Amino acid sequence: MGGYRFHLSDDPRCYYDSEEEPFDTLLLSIRLVENGSLFFYIQSSALAKCDFSKVLYALA
Repeated sequence: MGGYRFHLSDDPRCYYDSEEEPFDTLLLSIRLVENGSLFFYIQSSALAKCDFSKVLYALA
């Protein structure tokens, strides 16, 4: 947990078009050997309630 997110390209959250609360918290970042990184984002209110039913993920 923690750390800094580093995207090889654009931030993938900007492509998520929704009127609900944004995915503003980086939950987990996994650096892959050859394919960039895998990022998992969650809404801060959902994290506060330990509700992991809706998580946004992206390979960047």
